[in-house]
This record gives sequence, structure tokens and C-alpha cells, in this order.
Amino acid sequence: MERQNILLGISVLFFASALSFVVGLEVFGVEDRELYSSQPNVTLDDDNYEEEISFDNRTANFYYESWGPQLFIDPGEPYGERTVQLEDDGEQHHDSHVITKGKDSYRFSFRYVMDSEDSYVTIYEINQLG
Repeated sequence: MERQNILLGISVLFFASALSFVVGLEVFGVEDRELYSSQPNVTLDDDNYEEEISFDNRTANFYYESWGPQLFIDPGEPYGERTVQLEDDGEQHHDSHVITKGKDSYRFSFRYVMDSEDSYVTIYEINQLG
């Protein structure tokens, strides 16, 4: 009998904890929001070295310099330009850079190759971070 009372007490305590958690989510306005994601597949090279990419009702400008080699990401005022140094070794690299705009943060994923014959940067994915 005592064992049943202990199990009943633990069950009631567990149920009360779960219920207070769910009610707390509702009261404090925590919602299961969908995060933004897109695949722009924009390639920058010596012929196309500047591009504006729109995402989640926002924009960012991307500039590429092969002689640096560098990728410049300009999310606009008041956030300032970011510079990403690129490896100049002829190998394909995958990289990402996080930009915060307002209260939201976004990860820009890109791949690139820097060599004497074929140099390019492709921005292939933008994800909003939760």
C-alpha cells in the first residue's frame, strides 16, 4: 500500500510539473515559430563580383575579390561590413558566416575555390538561427 502511495505521489508531481511547463509556455508567449531557410545558389567570380541577396524580407550585399582573396558581406547599416579571408590553395572549401540583423541571426553558407584558373564563391544556403 505504501508503495502505491509513493508511485501515486510521484505521478501527480510529474503531471503537475508537465502541466506548469505547458502553461508557462502559453503565458510567456513562447511559440514554435518556423525559422527562415533558403537556397539562393548565387555564384560570384571575376565576371560577377557583386550581388545583392534578398532573404526573409531583408537584403545583404556580397562582394568578391579574387586578388585578396576575400569575400565581403555587407548587411547594411548599422551592422557594418564583414570580411571573410578565403584560402588560396586550389581546393574546394565549405564555410559559413553568421550575421545578426536586428533580433535575428542568419548563417550564410558558401563554398569556394581559389586557384589561378578557376576562382569562385557560391552562397548556397541561408538559415535563420533560433
